[in-house]
Amino acid sequence: MHDVKAQGKAHALVVSEMSDADIDLRRQTHELLAKAHDDYVRRLAFNTVVAAAMSLMNAINKYDSTSSQRLPVLYEALSAVVMVMSPITPHISAHLWRVLTETDLNAATWMMADESAMVRTTVSLVVQINGKVRANVDVPADITEPDATALAVDHPNCQKYFEDKTVRKVIFVPGKLINFVVN
Repeated sequence: MHDVKAQGKAHALVVSEMSDADIDLRRQTHELLAKAHDDYVRRLAFNTVVAAAMSLMNAINKYDSTSSQRLPVLYEALSAVVMVMSPITPHISAHLWRVLTETDLNAATWMMADESAMVRTTVSLVVQINGKVRANVDVPADITEPDATALAVDHPNCQKYFEDKTVRKVIFVPGKLINFVVN
């Protein structure tokens, strides 16, 4: 954790210099912050905060970036995990916060989610044919139905299901799935 700091101070985060891996981890960090806020304030669901924090820790462990923003993104993610766990595990969180930031957790301001960090540029689109999943494709988040249709029809895993068949209906749920009813 000590390499995340530079002489006691975190590196400044420069969003314009972030790699795709940086953007992905930062999105997951802010999704955790939003979920924790909702779970603590509205739902009083502590167990889901723990699960979300564990999920972010798994993402941190898999995080592989060589960009100039690697350390600031890691610092923000680790800070978020410690912060959201502090109501559940106050003693270890206070110690980890002190190690990470060299400040007192009791004096810290609660981290809030940045909506702009949670915007997805790509999504995994599920391609179904007659209700059965035939492919998962990463596509731009704002893909249109004609573009999604063309991508699905040309996908190698799906081509054989369209041979000698007529497409009767296309069901498109933006950002989630496209289903073809064929016979």
